[in-house]
Amino acid sequence: VMKNAGNAGPLSIPSKAAYNVAEFQRWAKRYGVPAQFSPYFPFNTIRIVRGAIAAQLLGRFRQFHSAAFRAIWEQGQDLSKEEAIRRLLGEVGIEPALIESDDIKNRLRANVDEAVSRGAFGAPTFFVNREMFWGNDRLDFVEEAIVRQA
Repeated sequence: VMKNAGNAGPLSIPSKAAYNVAEFQRWAKRYGVPAQFSPYFPFNTIRIVRGAIAAQLLGRFRQFHSAAFRAIWEQGQDLSKEEAIRRLLGEVGIEPALIESDDIKNRLRANVDEAVSRGAFGAPTFFVNREMFWGNDRLDFVEEAIVRQA
């Protein structure tokens, strides 16, 4: 999404990068999760997001998301490495070959194209109907929008 929207990550600006590391710790404390800033971040996430799509199709997204979060932000794994992504996929019961399938790749392309066409420029981005919210600090707004829709 960021690439397609012409956006650059915050870590490309040194002062913003330092701030993001501090902010990361604040959010970890707020959410009550043990977390360490990954020494590999940012890294190529293409296979992780393909894994997320496969997990959605198999009804295992919640398990995949939790395992990926722990691997990156608690255990400091580099999920751009073949052995690490294979281990993660195996942990949640996804055949690694599935994320290399044309179906998964095409679904990812379609998801990115749709998100960018709707105005997304980075992650996390949430849509509630036509309303867009960007950033984890907007989750209260996302929740309010969902409640309004109910």
